Amino acid sequence: PPSSPTRPSSVLAVGEPLLGPATAALTDLFLWLVRLFAALPGAAITIPTPPPLLVAAWLGLLYLAGKPVTGEGEARGLRRLLHRDRWLVAGVAAALAAGLCFLGTPQGGRLEVHFIDVGQGDAALVRAPDGAAVLIDAGGWPGEYEGAPGAGRRTVVPYLKRLGIRRVDALVLTHPHEDHAGGAAAVLDAVKVGMVVVAPVAGAEDPPPGYARLLARCAETDVKVREARAGARIKAGTALDLDVLSPEEPFFHGTSSDFNNNSLVLRLRYGRHTFLFTADIQQEAQARLLLSGRDLRADVLKVPHHGSAAFVPPFFEAVRPAVAVVSVGTRNRFGLPSPAALEKLEEVGARVYRTDRDGAVIVRTDGRTLTVETGRARQRPAA
Repeated sequence: PPSSPTRPSSVLAVGEPLLGPATAALTDLFLWLVRLFAALPGAAITIPTPPPLLVAAWLGLLYLAGKPVTGEGEARGLRRLLHRDRWLVAGVAAALAAGLCFLGTPQGGRLEVHFIDVGQGDAALVRAPDGAAVLIDAGGWPGEYEGAPGAGRRTVVPYLKRLGIRRVDALVLTHPHEDHAGGAAAVLDAVKVGMVVVAPVAGAEDPPPGYARLLARCAETDVKVREARAGARIKAGTALDLDVLSPEEPFFHGTSSDFNNNSLVLRLRYGRHTFLFTADIQQEAQARLLLSGRDLRADVLKVPHHGSAAFVPPFFEAVRPAVAVVSVGTRNRFGLPSPAALEKLEEVGARVYRTDRDGAVIVRTDGRTLTVETGRARQRPAA
């Protein structure tokens, strides 16, 4: 006959109901302590991703500082080393600190514009040499207005953190569509935002409920919301001045997309170079800008509406960009960018960059020269 259970097994069986709750209580206590210390001011500091050489130097300094002393002779040798080379150690520490501070500003004191790869959507970060930052749109994937994780949490916020950005002076939402504003809530959660700049909600369309909730949340958290239109200027730091070229009254009503045509269009001048951010404006808004008589020439153009076929050829001719950036998702269901738009951009002499193929597109300028770097070293279109 089978043997009866042994005594040790009976003891474990009795103890199991006690071990589970005790372990759970200790785990809850540990997590509570983690949350408590994480909530303390200065518990976490966001810094840019440092280069490997700086990481190696920092680890070496930590090793020297914490090197164990095993004997009196070694202790005397270590004291002599620190006494003799204290200025060297202090210099290395100062150099490391300066390096971390330098990483928090655009490289070489140049202005940078990052066209972030957010898939089918728009997000462009402008960083001035003095550290001021303006984020123009924050991307957005379907369901992000309803709280689903998307471009804001998974792409834009990690991008900002890699650059060491803890404050965005202005978050510009060019219009209420989710692929431009859906990621804004995640940005507001992750970094300090000085103000939110929005376009007038005009036209026959009703804004998405998620957009209304986003603006209500800004009011609840004391983040200033400013409505802008043609003639306004957005200032950040000492070097960033973005002029608002559109929309202007009377606002568009009854077009194929009033929100697109009433988008905020921004122009940034820095030294000899000009950037034009055109959001999702379509033929009607492009034609109005042409008829306004404004000087639309720009060295860098954020191509309207993800490179759709809803463009006016003379608009590209008037801008005549050297660099054109199309923010678009890979194999998107809209078939964007349009071959006709790409062909016209090539015709006016633009070198075309696409986030679906090139990844992030980073344009840097010191006011005289202009350089372009991409997130993916791959075969780019020969434009």
